[in-house]
Amino acid sequence: QYARADLEMKYYSSLTPGIRWVNRLFTGFGLPHGNSLALPQIRQYFAGGSSGLRGFQARNVGPGNSAPDDSTTQSLFRNSSFGDIKLELNSEFRLSLTSLFQFAVFADAGNVWSYRENNIYGSESVFRKDFYRQLAVDGGVGLRLDFTYLIFRLDVAIPFRKPWYANVPVDEAETAFKNPWVFNEINFRNRAWRRENLILNIAIGMPF
Repeated sequence: QYARADLEMKYYSSLTPGIRWVNRLFTGFGLPHGNSLALPQIRQYFAGGSSGLRGFQARNVGPGNSAPDDSTTQSLFRNSSFGDIKLELNSEFRLSLTSLFQFAVFADAGNVWSYRENNIYGSESVFRKDFYRQLAVDGGVGLRLDFTYLIFRLDVAIPFRKPWYANVPVDEAETAFKNPWVFNEINFRNRAWRRENLILNIAIGMPF
């Protein structure tokens, strides 16, 4: 038993004949009630992926400040972070190089949250008034090939802000925690960093 409502708004602005500024806001709210503590998983929201937070893998963000699942469950069933509430903002500049090639620079922010505390994610997953402190942020560049009948898209992105870092102590005494903004970690020459943080999205069609 649940109710769910989604709202999506898009804004397009042509700055020059060859440059467009495109923005998107998506909000989703699910209210489990009666015999349900949460929405059915097939009706829950997730963050990450080629049309959302492109600097994170799909279903690997949230809910809230919850850390990504690094258990064996992930290796068997892939990422499995879901929530009852979702907020996502996307913005990108699209530059038409030729009739075939289009270049883009973009940034994404968002997360998902639980409506109420549960045994899976705990209190860190619940939506609260300081939700903005739990937003994940990423940025990247993209190349799109417009074949008229379809658009082939390559987007490469990296995380700028990992919300779960707010719960990761920097020492054994837990007197201080990591800064969720991870600009200081960016190191394209480090293979381990690239493997974990450099996300390639291959898709058909525009992200929004």
